[in-house]
Amino acid sequence: MAAKIATLNLKWKAFRNFFDFAPTDAELARGAFGLGQDNGAQTFSKMLSGDQGVPLDTLQLMAERINKQALAHRALRSMKEPLGPLAITAIDLAESSLFDFVRKLVSLSPNPDPDRLDQLHRDLIDALAPQPGLKSDDISLMIERTTNERSFAPFMPEGDDGNPTVFEPGRHFGQFSIKGAMPDGRGQQPFAYVFLRRDAASIGLRVWEQRFPETFLWMASPFPLKAVNGVAELFPQPVAVLPQPGRYRAVAVLIRDPQTFRRIDPRLDPRRNTDETPPPARLDEAASIRFLTNVSRAIERRDPAVAVAMADYIVAMPSEQEAV
Repeated sequence: MAAKIATLNLKWKAFRNFFDFAPTDAELARGAFGLGQDNGAQTFSKMLSGDQGVPLDTLQLMAERINKQALAHRALRSMKEPLGPLAITAIDLAESSLFDFVRKLVSLSPNPDPDRLDQLHRDLIDALAPQPGLKSDDISLMIERTTNERSFAPFMPEGDDGNPTVFEPGRHFGQFSIKGAMPDGRGQQPFAYVFLRRDAASIGLRVWEQRFPETFLWMASPFPLKAVNGVAELFPQPVAVLPQPGRYRAVAVLIRDPQTFRRIDPRLDPRRNTDETPPPARLDEAASIRFLTNVSRAIERRDPAVAVAMADYIVAMPSEQEAV
């Protein structure tokens, strides 16, 4: 049985963007990939998104296209040698982690343009969080910075003031709060999924030069929100920030209807008509990427049972005095 591959869309997009691959997915599906003139484009789209399993022969054809494009790219740079062990395989597309795949993809290009690498980094980082346009109007995520002596006013999501709060490890503590996270008219308690997406470009690290858990950091989710006067604090008290420098995007996804878990959480079977609450957990790479796909779809179709709030903050390098 052909397996569903949650990471395939991002792997394929990374290839397309990095090597300026021109043929459209629809053209490939109806032609070279032999998926049919009538519904081939739709079938391939479902395969890429993880909605449908991908046959081995299709993966092999995709790998062949990648290697052919890489060889043409190398030939323009006077490299005529075969790819050998560098060649992308169907197994790479099906089983390798996203970042392992991108590292191998980048290795196919001799002396890649730094601007092209930076753009690939930006594309991947943007794909690992809901887009800002998907934020909901009825909730907001606030981050409060405190020290032992005083606290600073919360800031609103990026774009409202344009100045994310800066934290210094060892000095500052933080509290995440969701404003507007109140039960609906039926008294149902909302649940939250919360994660952080870390962008370490400020310290010279591109996203594929790390492990996925160093970029995508979960709180054990989902968990029930307890609001007081319309504000739900996510920690019993302010907590120390992670010491890893970078720009972080905190994302909270609220679920307001138990039936919605089946459409959002990739651990559940969406075909089962049950009110099943999944246990709190930190999702792995494949489940995290599938979760993002499900959330984006729900927001785009304006599902009232799903809401998204986001805010950015920065963790600075330790000061010179502290580093000595």
